[in-house]
Amino acid sequence: MGWWSCDILGGDEPLDDLYLYEQKIGVNELYPLHMWDDKKRTRIKNAIERDLQGYHDLANSDNDVMMQVGAVVLMAAGAIMLPAFKKDAIEAGEADTWAKEDKEHSEDSERIQHIDAYIELVKNYDETPIEYTSKGLMEQMLG
Repeated sequence: MGWWSCDILGGDEPLDDLYLYEQKIGVNELYPLHMWDDKKRTRIKNAIERDLQGYHDLANSDNDVMMQVGAVVLMAAGAIMLPAFKKDAIEAGEADTWAKEDKEHSEDSERIQHIDAYIELVKNYDETPIEYTSKGLMEQMLG
């Protein structure tokens, strides 16, 4: 299918990555993040914090999208973000291929806006859970 939205979770690749995070932390149905209740958020936070280095290793194991997805999940859960993870998460935003390609054509690209917002979220993250809403395929199709 590809991508249906320019946000961090708006495509098949990030949803596939979410599945790998579900397997890593042992919590099913991470998507959609904005539907988590406090109990689920706490479960996810605790699961991530049980193995911060393993979570970081998974986030760094594939590509920039994998790291971006991992950072969004971690921030939505309100988990600890170690300085090395923060650095890598920011670099994953700055290296985003899609945004880089779009910069060649227009600074007003929707992907650039989403990546810039993502980088600011990471830079300002203080372990307070963030609200992250992503448009699903059906929401995008129906407008």
